[in-house]
Amino acid sequence: MNATLAGHVLAVFTVFVWGITFVSSKVLLEDYAPVQILYVRILLAFAALSLCLKSLKVVTGKAALYAALAAFFGVSLYFVLENTALVSSPAANVSLIVSAAPLFVAITDRIFGGGRRLGPRFFSGFVVAMAGVALLTLHGLSASGSLQGDLLALGGAASWGFYNLFARKLSERGVSPLRATQAVFFFALLLTAPLLFLEGRSFDFNGLLAPQNLWNFLFLGLIASSMCFFTWNKALTLIGSVSTNVWLYGQAAVTAVAGVIFIGEEITCCTLAGLVLVTAGLMISENFSVARLVRSRRGRHG
Repeated sequence: MNATLAGHVLAVFTVFVWGITFVSSKVLLEDYAPVQILYVRILLAFAALSLCLKSLKVVTGKAALYAALAAFFGVSLYFVLENTALVSSPAANVSLIVSAAPLFVAITDRIFGGGRRLGPRFFSGFVVAMAGVALLTLHGLSASGSLQGDLLALGGAASWGFYNLFARKLSERGVSPLRATQAVFFFALLLTAPLLFLEGRSFDFNGLLAPQNLWNFLFLGLIASSMCFFTWNKALTLIGSVSTNVWLYGQAAVTAVAGVIFIGEEITCCTLAGLVLVTAGLMISENFSVARLVRSRRGRHG
């Protein structure tokens, strides 16, 4: 398998798993607070990564700074916003709004990382996608009072843009994807710990005996975090930040289907309309199409 194809396969696998995590976290929120779910997830991920590497080699210098910033924006801040958003908003809505992350990745990369110039097409798509987000937000305000949750999800999408920026800089320092992932979760452990005390809620250890809680924690920590952050970081090194994040377009569809199957969520007309607008906006911004992707791959290997 060539490197480009491998990068896209890894990105698709990661997005599929991450689409299910919104439902998994929603289930855990019945018994645990948002930061508690996050910290157990980080702890399991770091333990699994350290076991795979058989050592703890803390990065130093600028690499350590980039790892700490990636941990803050992509783990601590992002998941606090996402988990808190899930308290008041449906999993499908949160996933759909977070799927706007590629727009923020492109903006952040342009402003802070010297990325590609953003032209009229990008900003036209941005307006269309944000119209979809606004539709979901206004519907939530009138139907279930979930405006706060939707705005928190939007903040998570913006935070993800900074994660990709610093993850790429970490890779440019020569840190391998697996070691970089371990470093990110190491700093996330340190950065998230104070939030547990601020939250002030005792951890329900007896709740772990419930199979649905145990399996969801293991899924979030071992599969969605330790494995999928590695596959995402690997995809970033193989096909770049913009091409990798394009696949986040499909995340909301996975969440919507999983929400119907596992927790009985309903897909409303507003959700479907928002899905169409956000996806269309993202595709306009990136000038993305299947035909264009095929031509791009042929051009690389022709």
